[in-house]
Amino acid sequence: MNLDNVKISRKLAGAFAMIVAVIVALGVVVFVQVNALEKAKETVALAETVTAKTNLLRRAVDQQESAVLAYMLSGRSMQVQRIESNKADFREGAAELKTLTAHIPGAAERVDALVQAVAVYQETVIDPEVRFAGNPETRAQALAITESEVPAQLMKPITEAFAAIAKAQSDRKDAAIKDQTEAFAATRIAVGVGVAIAMALAALFGLGLAKMIAAPITAMTAAMRRLAGGDKTIAVPAMGRKDEVGEMAGALLAFKDAAIANDRLEAEAAAQRAAAEEDRARVEAEKARAAEEDRVAITALAEGLQAMANGDLTHRMTANVAPKAEELKTNFNAAISQLEQAVSVVVSNVAAIRSGSGEISQASDDLSRRTEQQAASLEETAAALDEITATVNKTASGARQASDVVQAARGDAEKSGQVVRDAVAAMGQIEQSSNQIGDIIGVMPRRSRP
Repeated sequence: MNLDNVKISRKLAGAFAMIVAVIVALGVVVFVQVNALEKAKETVALAETVTAKTNLLRRAVDQQESAVLAYMLSGRSMQVQRIESNKADFREGAAELKTLTAHIPGAAERVDALVQAVAVYQETVIDPEVRFAGNPETRAQALAITESEVPAQLMKPITEAFAAIAKAQSDRKDAAIKDQTEAFAATRIAVGVGVAIAMALAALFGLGLAKMIAAPITAMTAAMRRLAGGDKTIAVPAMGRKDEVGEMAGALLAFKDAAIANDRLEAEAAAQRAAAEEDRARVEAEKARAAEEDRVAITALAEGLQAMANGDLTHRMTANVAPKAEELKTNFNAAISQLEQAVSVVVSNVAAIRSGSGEISQASDDLSRRTEQQAASLEETAAALDEITATVNKTASGARQASDVVQAARGDAEKSGQVVRDAVAAMGQIEQSSNQIGDIIGVMPRRSRP
């Protein structure tokens, strides 16, 4: 199994689990040994307690014997009370001792043997001595019992019972102390071995993890610094690994590719900016050239229009203009040339109209004078009627001629179009005046009739 393909979390978890397993095993061993120590401690404490209780029982038995001797010597009843009190203390102590050692195999039998031996001693020695010592007549019997071999014989089982109890507790205490020693030794060994194993595993895992994790990460960090410094030629370490370091390597490779692509995009963007700048300069130059061409054309057109406004119809656009303004130049020159021709026609027509109008006015004046003369002389002579009629006919003929002239002028004016509208209106008025004159002339003969 290739550890490079194992996730770092699993590596750390595995290392931690093994160290924890060692620690748990060490803890179990220590716990067991501590329990053994605690049990041995309890055993020693119980042995010491049993020994102390046994000593109290022994003292209670000895106190009974000394109290009997004192009672035999003094005869005081207080000693009897001491005897009963020591008996009660023995009974209570024996009961407690039996309870304390109930879980110890053989302890109850040893306590029962002690109680039985003490009871025999009390019944055979203590009680008869007390009974005989209380009566002066039988006190000698009490002394005889004390001086006999019986007390010593009955005390031997008691001593042996105490010795058995003491030896049993001493053996238990020695065994417990031995267990404590062994438990301490085992604990020290377990702790030493466990600590050594844990340290060895920690060192092993530390070196392994440093080699598998720290070293690649250090190399990765150095590669990242070089990439951040602008070095795009770095070799990405730990490629092909399946753990987090491999993922970091993949991300670093993506950053490297992105940086290379970014440089390429920046170069392309710079080239595009340069091309755009060239296009912009070319467009600006084109705009400036077009603006200059438009300015030349507009200036020439403005000069032509200004000349036209000033009445100079001989002006022509002679400036060199752009091809797109050549048509404007041609159309302007053609238009002003046609306008010049139209104005010339209008001027000629106006001159003709002015000449015809002068003739009509002169004829009208002559007609008016003749009409006045004829009206003045109408009453004087009827003989001149024929002459007046002839004169009127002549005048009518002149009016018709004037009308023909006006019609011809009107036709010429209509050909001039919009430019000679005023001249046409004037001719209309002249025509109207001529018609009125004709009407007057037509009326005058009728008024001269009787």
